Amino acid sequence: MARNLNPADLPEDVARYAQAQVAAGRFASIEAVLAAGVQALEQREQNEREWLEYARQEAVDGFSQLDQGRAVQGTADEHMTRIERAARARIAERTAK
Repeated sequence: MARNLNPADLPEDVARYAQAQVAAGRFASIEAVLAAGVQALEQREQNEREWLEYARQEAVDGFSQLDQGRAVQGTADEHMTRIERAARARIAERTAK
Protein backbone atom coordinates (compact mmCIF):
# COMPACT_ATOMS: atom_id res chain seq x y z
CA MET A 1 0.00 0.00 0.00
CA ALA A 2 1.49 3.34 -1.06
CA ARG A 3 1.75 6.15 1.41
CA ASN A 4 2.75 9.73 0.97
CA LEU A 5 5.98 10.71 2.60
CA ASN A 6 6.05 13.74 4.77
CA PRO A 7 9.10 15.81 3.79
CA ALA A 8 9.66 16.41 7.52
CA ASP A 9 10.45 12.68 7.83
CA LEU A 10 13.45 13.11 5.51
CA PRO A 11 16.81 14.76 6.12
CA GLU A 12 16.48 18.44 5.25
CA ASP A 13 18.79 18.35 2.23
CA VAL A 14 17.05 15.26 0.81
CA ALA A 15 13.60 16.79 1.31
CA ARG A 16 14.70 20.05 -0.31
CA TYR A 17 16.17 18.25 -3.31
CA ALA A 18 13.15 15.97 -3.74
CA GLN A 19 10.72 18.86 -3.48
CA ALA A 20 12.71 20.82 -6.07
CA GLN A 21 12.59 17.86 -8.47
CA VAL A 22 8.81 17.62 -8.06
CA ALA A 23 8.38 21.39 -8.42
CA ALA A 24 10.45 21.32 -11.63
CA GLY A 25 8.11 18.67 -13.03
CA ARG A 26 10.80 15.99 -13.28
CA PHE A 27 8.91 13.67 -10.92
CA ALA A 28 5.30 13.33 -9.87
CA SER A 29 6.03 12.91 -6.17
CA ILE A 30 8.71 12.78 -3.52
CA GLU A 31 8.23 9.01 -3.47
CA ALA A 32 9.06 8.88 -7.18
CA VAL A 33 12.25 10.88 -6.58
CA LEU A 34 13.33 8.49 -3.84
CA ALA A 35 12.42 5.44 -5.94
CA ALA A 36 14.58 6.78 -8.78
CA GLY A 37 17.43 7.27 -6.32
CA VAL A 38 17.15 3.71 -5.07
CA GLN A 39 17.02 2.43 -8.64
CA ALA A 40 20.17 4.39 -9.51
CA LEU A 41 21.97 2.93 -6.50
CA GLU A 42 20.90 -0.59 -7.48
CA GLN A 43 22.17 -0.01 -11.02
CA ARG A 44 25.48 1.34 -9.74
CA GLU A 45 25.93 -1.71 -7.51
CA GLN A 46 25.13 -4.02 -10.42
CA ASN A 47 27.67 -2.20 -12.60
CA GLU A 48 30.29 -2.54 -9.87
CA ARG A 49 29.57 -6.27 -9.49
CA GLU A 50 29.89 -6.77 -13.25
CA TRP A 51 33.14 -4.83 -13.37
CA LEU A 52 34.58 -6.84 -10.50
CA GLU A 53 33.53 -10.16 -12.05
CA TYR A 54 35.09 -9.17 -15.37
CA ALA A 55 38.31 -8.02 -13.65
CA ARG A 56 38.49 -11.27 -11.68
CA GLN A 57 38.09 -13.33 -14.84
CA GLU A 58 40.80 -11.30 -16.54
CA ALA A 59 43.10 -11.96 -13.57
CA VAL A 60 42.33 -15.69 -13.66
CA ASP A 61 43.05 -15.75 -17.39
CA GLY A 62 46.29 -13.82 -16.92
CA PHE A 63 47.54 -16.11 -14.14
CA SER A 64 46.61 -19.13 -16.23
CA GLN A 65 48.73 -17.80 -19.07
CA LEU A 66 51.64 -17.28 -16.67
CA ASP A 67 51.18 -20.83 -15.31
CA GLN A 68 51.45 -22.11 -18.89
CA GLY A 69 54.68 -20.17 -19.37
CA ARG A 70 53.13 -17.61 -21.69
CA ALA A 71 54.10 -14.04 -21.02
CA VAL A 72 51.38 -11.50 -20.42
CA GLN A 73 52.19 -8.39 -22.42
CA GLY A 74 51.61 -4.90 -21.09
CA THR A 75 51.83 -2.99 -17.86
CA ALA A 76 49.37 -3.26 -15.01
CA ASP A 77 47.98 0.16 -15.98
CA GLU A 78 47.46 -1.00 -19.57
CA HIS A 79 45.63 -4.10 -18.38
CA MET A 80 43.43 -2.11 -16.00
CA THR A 81 42.58 0.37 -18.77
CA ARG A 82 41.62 -2.51 -21.08
CA ILE A 83 39.53 -4.15 -18.35
CA GLU A 84 37.81 -0.86 -17.54
CA ARG A 85 36.95 -0.23 -21.22
CA ALA A 86 35.64 -3.74 -21.73
CA ALA A 87 33.56 -3.66 -18.55
CA ARG A 88 32.08 -0.25 -19.43
CA ALA A 89 31.24 -1.50 -22.92
CA ARG A 90 29.44 -4.52 -21.43
CA ILE A 91 27.50 -2.27 -19.06
CA ALA A 92 26.57 0.14 -21.85
CA GLU A 93 25.49 -2.78 -24.03
CA ARG A 94 23.28 -4.16 -21.25
CA THR A 95 21.68 -0.82 -20.38
CA ALA A 96 20.95 -0.09 -24.07
CA LYS A 97 18.72 -3.17 -24.27
